[in-house]
Amino acid sequence: MAADISPQSHDIIFKHLGRLLIGGSLRALGIDAPPATAVLPTELPQVSVRARAIDYLLALPDGSCMHLEFQSTAEPDDVTRFLVYDALLYERDRTRIRTVVIYTGAVRSARDAIDAGCLLYRVENVYLGSFDGSERLRALKQRAASTGLTADDALDVALLILMGRQGRTAREVALEAVRLAGGLPSELRRLCQAAIVGLAERYLTEDEFKTVVEVELLARRVSEMIAEGEARGEARGEAKGEAKAIVLVLTERFGQVPQEIVERVHGQPDLATLGRWMVLALRVANLAEFDRQTSE
Repeated sequence: MAADISPQSHDIIFKHLGRLLIGGSLRALGIDAPPATAVLPTELPQVSVRARAIDYLLALPDGSCMHLEFQSTAEPDDVTRFLVYDALLYERDRTRIRTVVIYTGAVRSARDAIDAGCLLYRVENVYLGSFDGSERLRALKQRAASTGLTADDALDVALLILMGRQGRTAREVALEAVRLAGGLPSELRRLCQAAIVGLAERYLTEDEFKTVVEVELLARRVSEMIAEGEARGEARGEAKGEAKAIVLVLTERFGQVPQEIVERVHGQPDLATLGRWMVLALRVANLAEFDRQTSE
């Protein structure tokens, strides 16, 4: 499957995340701040031939702004670069700036200050990899099952793939995240799924990114299958859609699936069991292993 995304498309997809940062969503990052009211322009004045742009700039209710940077590595000179960005922002907007740097992957510490004598500059560092992704996922699934997910949960869902995985693979986390995104209000569903793909392209490895794209496309196929079932008035539309998706994954990974396995999958009415079988379909090394584990 081709997973290449042009720079222009990347910018469009990644900016979807910015729209999830409005409202109360900053709590998902552990940031204590009033809800952002708008996403502001991120292009900065040119100080050389090359223009500069930051990741996100959010307007806050008191007239100040929040500058967010996402980083997959930690270099000593990063904080100097952010200082230059903020100096240019201040020159442009003349307002108070709070800068938060969000580190992904294995980064657990990074420089957060510059003391230049006449100038003291400090940023706040957030380390997503230290967040307990499994606990966030459990809480989100519990809310989805009880009260349903809201706009405040959207950023949490999108960021799951960047949090600590506690032994889970990128494919498993992406599958759960895309499924949860499917339970968001309709106006946020595709926005969140696009943000998941954009974050994966920017901060995960190439193989992990391809996995997320495959899962996102699979989720779309599942939604279409379920919708087809409901349109035909099938009471088990959701289970049928999940069963078709499992067979689709097995076929794409291993080729033709034995009829015995196809019948077993389609004959399983329990969604929780089908969910476990979907994870198996994504993880097993061969069809024989899937056959054995679903026969036990």
